[in-house]
Amino acid sequence: MIRRLAHRALRQVAFAGRRRTCPVCGRRARLFLAAGAVPRPDAACPWCGSLERHRFAWLYLQREAELLRGPTRLLHLAPERSLRAALDHLAGFTTVTADIDPTGVEVAADLTALPFSEAMFDAVYCSHVLEHVMDDRSAMHEVRRVLRPNGLAVVQVPLRNGETYEDGSITTPEGREAAFGQHDHVRVYGRDIVYRLESSGFQVEALTASKLFDPEAVRRHGLDPDDVLFRCVRRG
Repeated sequence: MIRRLAHRALRQVAFAGRRRTCPVCGRRARLFLAAGAVPRPDAACPWCGSLERHRFAWLYLQREAELLRGPTRLLHLAPERSLRAALDHLAGFTTVTADIDPTGVEVAADLTALPFSEAMFDAVYCSHVLEHVMDDRSAMHEVRRVLRPNGLAVVQVPLRNGETYEDGSITTPEGREAAFGQHDHVRVYGRDIVYRLESSGFQVEALTASKLFDPEAVRRHGLDPDDVLFRCVRRG
């Protein structure tokens, strides 16, 4: 107990400051921590662990909460620890968590065959999930199916320049890490993911942090200005 309190005190001293503000947990720091397989400086909130994409999505979902208006039933796929806690307290939202790994979620679910009725949700948040799914088109169709007409899916994936690269013959963790950047990824997406989402029945808009937020907000919240979020609205 004493050791834990001492560690917490040291962390508070090390990260005391006002230069960064995490919008997810609301706490401030001098700088964020480095994070990633290839470490990115100033990336992870030292308090809640949120990364750039989590802070971007949280700020965006807060904005969408005003647009959706009224009670909103949200499906949170493969929930991140920091965002799950924050979404549980987002006014007007009722959140259902789901993942293929049943540990720590409310519903065990395969994204290609979701155990929910059609049009059950007003919104779906799907961040860094589709690159793990072999049949991503079935997954996209399922996300559309469980959304109400004009419902909103917020999708984030790791992106590369050029077209999506995938090769089903690469099956080993070592091969996938070399080809796709992570041992459990089955592809790396390019901007043509938009066409996959559109062919699944969505109207898609690609939004960057620098497009949605002013430079001061990008700096203060430690966002990646080029980070992309796909706003997908169910057609029909």
